[in-house]
Amino acid sequence: MVELESQGQLTDRANLATRAKLAVTKLRHPQKVSPQLVCGPSCWLKRHTGSPRRPPLPPGPSPLPFIGSLIAMIKNRPTLKWIDRMMDEMNTNILCFRIGQTHIITVSDPKIACEILKDNDGIFSSRPDCVSGYLVSGGYLSTILAPANDHWKKMKKMLVMEVLSVARHKWLQNKRDPEAHNILRYIYNECETNVNITRGILNVRSIVLQHSCNISRKIIFGSRYFGQGSENGGPGYEEIEHVDSFLTVHAYVYAFCVTDYFPWLRWITDFDGHEKIMRRSLQTARKYQDSLIDERLQQWNDGVRTKEEDLLDVFINLKNPKLTSNQIKAQILDLMLATFDNTSNAVEWAMAEMINQPRIFKKAIQEIDSVVGKDRLVQEFDTPKLNYIKACLREAFRLHPVASFNLPHVSSVDTTVAGYLIPKGSHVLLSRRGLGRNSDVWNESMTFIPERHMNGDNEVVLADHDLHMFSFSTGRCGCPGVLLGTTMTVMLMARLVQGFTWELPPNEPHVDLNENVHNLWKAKPLFALAKTRLPRHLYPALKLDVKLGICIIWTSLICSATLGDQVTTDVASLFLLDDEGSRSNPDMAIEVSDLLSVDQLLESVMKSAQQVSRISICNAPNMSFEMSNHFKQRQQWHVNGVQSAGQSFMEQSTAPTTSKRVSNDGADSDAVIVSWSNHRSNGVMARYQANGIVVDELTNREFDQLQLSRVRDHLV
Repeated sequence: MVELESQGQLTDRANLATRAKLAVTKLRHPQKVSPQLVCGPSCWLKRHTGSPRRPPLPPGPSPLPFIGSLIAMIKNRPTLKWIDRMMDEMNTNILCFRIGQTHIITVSDPKIACEILKDNDGIFSSRPDCVSGYLVSGGYLSTILAPANDHWKKMKKMLVMEVLSVARHKWLQNKRDPEAHNILRYIYNECETNVNITRGILNVRSIVLQHSCNISRKIIFGSRYFGQGSENGGPGYEEIEHVDSFLTVHAYVYAFCVTDYFPWLRWITDFDGHEKIMRRSLQTARKYQDSLIDERLQQWNDGVRTKEEDLLDVFINLKNPKLTSNQIKAQILDLMLATFDNTSNAVEWAMAEMINQPRIFKKAIQEIDSVVGKDRLVQEFDTPKLNYIKACLREAFRLHPVASFNLPHVSSVDTTVAGYLIPKGSHVLLSRRGLGRNSDVWNESMTFIPERHMNGDNEVVLADHDLHMFSFSTGRCGCPGVLLGTTMTVMLMARLVQGFTWELPPNEPHVDLNENVHNLWKAKPLFALAKTRLPRHLYPALKLDVKLGICIIWTSLICSATLGDQVTTDVASLFLLDDEGSRSNPDMAIEVSDLLSVDQLLESVMKSAQQVSRISICNAPNMSFEMSNHFKQRQQWHVNGVQSAGQSFMEQSTAPTTSKRVSNDGADSDAVIVSWSNHRSNGVMARYQANGIVVDELTNREFDQLQLSRVRDHLV
């Protein structure tokens, strides 16, 4: 007793008696010693009240020593389908499995998801260190894939305040509008002009993918194409290769690469080949982007460029923080990757579901005809009222997310979520599929029902901050481009629904809605029969200025000698002014949208050039020409009008008057070309379409040296 008292320094008689009994019991029956007797009543009480038990990990497979569930993961590729299957088999909304020493937590319950991204946002605001994230971000120089640190905070603030702000979004509308027109022009060409080739059956996936990338290139680089595009107005080889490289990058970012969980293997071996594939795809993407960035940087350094016109200019001119060349390239790659797949996937799936359910498509058409009508094209300012269109898209985001999981979040400390332990360093993934198809949240969760998102007259929005579905991420690592993504998605869908009817191709009873084996994309691209449904003049045929409906191609020529009807010229410059504002010399550009009449246009041309030898104006239907008398001393006007496809030009020579309307047989022509020259005109070679005229080449001998191959863009 004395020995026990000296060892434990116990004064409580009850504890002394207990320890005495323990000593006797230990000698007689050592196997029957109770944990309660080891520490006594007071010690046991302290253990179960003052120091709570460590919470358990979420349910999951039993890991092997050191490697965890690595073998099971490799045997059950694709990993994302294996995870979904385990969650279904275990009937759990939160799952934990370990690869190496990293715990991976997946969640499919909106309450748990909100607990992670809203209640404990500060703990889960970082990204994991992995090979794919490192390669895509150029060594974590960008924002989206970078771990949380001071650099990330500066970059995120810069994106939110300077690049993707509401003010910047409005500033970029003149870049987005031409792309909304261009997609109509392209589809019209494919289902009407090239109907003998396409039979009106179009690849919807290809159309929406390229449109999304066209917008990204336009707002970032100021141009639709890296190359020349194709003759039908679609993408060229460069654009197709660029998009394909992005699709590959998306497939391998955070794709459960083995070396991500065994860092000591990095840069030693490419265990599953992910690194090689990523490097090759990124090299393809960057070969088109980085050269443009380097060229633009040089223009600003040399003083050639002085006005900000796109996001690349914005990045270059940022002061706080001032970005290096490599940081700009990383940020732009981030933006390009973030803006194309979510939109295109949602629109393709929505179209597929709506074609399978004509009732839904009819209701969407009725809404857009009611809000917009059929005498004009839908515009961005119409989108707040297109609630059913947005409900269809929201339902597509819910039922058919672009990826199984969001980008992973990393726990910065040990924490507890939903009663489970989330160890420090865990990778936390929210299941887009599980959230959107959760039967506890959604009735008939596997059925496409847009009406479930309608709430009286309240505006429908695509984002869901309650995480009942996952369209755009939320929290500190949330998507800063929700406004841009929403605008792109709704406008694309609205133009497709308003401009065309979409039906099943002949001999196809329904749209196949099966998912791809390796992801959640539609297994087969959607092909649909497209037919026009608006008045013909609304479809773009030539890219004309939005306000005036005119496209100007003009040349500044310095005459060195004039002998009779022959003119010897030295080409000084060529300018193409269209609704994109593209031009070869910004200093001599004419802002067509600010002109009120052709009279002012001609005056501006004369002021901008030393001598103008030719002006060609392609005019929209019912357009009046106002011509100044001060041009009377010039040579004759050649007025060429065409009424319909296949007709030859009607040419008449007349002196300019103060006002002139061109017509054939008393009716306004579908399209006209007015050419004014100070030398003899050899005419304009042109190709006709049913709704007007498309200029293919200017073949006059005076313009051979200009090498102007064709005017590709079309009328609003």
